[in-house]
Amino acid sequence: MLNAPNVHGLVNVEKVGSGMLSVTNTPTLAVLTVTDGTVRFAPSDGLVVNLSALTVAAGAKVVIDGVTVHASALALDPSASISALNGGRLAFVANAATARTFVEGGQIPSDSSIEKTGAGTTIVVEPSRTELKDVHVRGGVLVLAARGTTNEFWRVTIKETAVAGVNLNLGPFRLYDADGTYCDGGIMDGSFAWSDERFYAKVDGASATALSPKQVTFSSVDFMEGDYNQVKHGNDAQMPPQKAMFSDSSTCSCAFNFAPVISDSSTWLVATYRIPALGGKTVAGYNVKSQWDDPTRKFPGAWTVESSPSGADGTWEVLDEQVGQKAANGNRWYRSSPYRMPADMPTAGLPAGANVRVDAGATLDCSRVEGLQEISCLTVDMSSTGVGTLKGVRLAKTGTLHVTGVTGKAPKGLLPLAFVDSVLGDDLSGWTVFRDGVRVNRRLIGRGDALELVAGGFAVILR
Repeated sequence: MLNAPNVHGLVNVEKVGSGMLSVTNTPTLAVLTVTDGTVRFAPSDGLVVNLSALTVAAGAKVVIDGVTVHASALALDPSASISALNGGRLAFVANAATARTFVEGGQIPSDSSIEKTGAGTTIVVEPSRTELKDVHVRGGVLVLAARGTTNEFWRVTIKETAVAGVNLNLGPFRLYDADGTYCDGGIMDGSFAWSDERFYAKVDGASATALSPKQVTFSSVDFMEGDYNQVKHGNDAQMPPQKAMFSDSSTCSCAFNFAPVISDSSTWLVATYRIPALGGKTVAGYNVKSQWDDPTRKFPGAWTVESSPSGADGTWEVLDEQVGQKAANGNRWYRSSPYRMPADMPTAGLPAGANVRVDAGATLDCSRVEGLQEISCLTVDMSSTGVGTLKGVRLAKTGTLHVTGVTGKAPKGLLPLAFVDSVLGDDLSGWTVFRDGVRVNRRLIGRGDALELVAGGFAVILR
């Protein structure tokens, strides 16, 4: 048990071992890392626990029992879990200063909140899988989206081996859907013959737009043993690159007769290929495998993954870029869970009833929400000198507006909000207005891409 009321913000704590650590009466920690087992935040007189960073490793758990945990940075392995009991909640402060950060919605417990700060962009992945109670965008952009892409054209560029200067060996480099199943059309079941037609066909010198499904072209054909089907070097089995890359072999790879150099693009290996139609699924991630070789030597160490809807020049987008990569040991996937693609796909959006607040200069981007994001609860600071922006939303017919920053008379006038690609509706008479928690006689009406508070009374609806 960690019971330390006088612990202050420069203390880092790492939880290891399979047992449970209970944290009580400890209001501030710099970093909490849960490597193994479970950490339980237990009740202690309405305690609020403030963390600079919360990191939860694969398989580890955090239980928030009757307290509020504020985390300024959150790093969760896909197999980690956070759960809330007895009114416990997580308040995540997403401080994206310049870059894009991600929050996985399925890992956020019920009745939690997210506060976006900083000038960068934070993406909430699959927000419909959260039970967010409050969404406050103080700065930058908060985006709601799903992870993955439906593109059929792919390009993988190997820029360096795990240890620079040694010749490249290429093993499986596979795409996965959101369920963790191969979706690139390659070998699925671990059993195959060298002549198996499920392998990709290699087409030398082809442009991306000329490729048919399950065809691949490589920038180099400089293999160690030529274009072989199988060559044995003792117990080391070799394969041509199209078989090595799209199999799930445990022992076979393609040996190239050169070493890619990260600073010299002319030495890189580029594999361009087209996967079969996804049939409604999305490519959500990928993984890389080391084979029989020492994983610290010949297998890929730095690469870029790109995708395109058509294969045409100007349509390619970099989805992921990695350096300094290797497997933990031989014959292993580099990661226990796939490398994840960006989140740019349509999503179901936030749960109904979340209280939304967007400060001046900040943006809540719901443009990827299917059918627009419904908003039924807004909080607005009328003293703001600028406007916040909401994209891709629609106001519910009934809702609640909470107004702050008003002195003297009841609030009126335009709200400091701008609505882009949104539907405000022609009848907002079902909205109730509160000032500092007290209901006031005001009505909400739409004014183009803005909202206005006017005096109460009977509403006249023009149709």
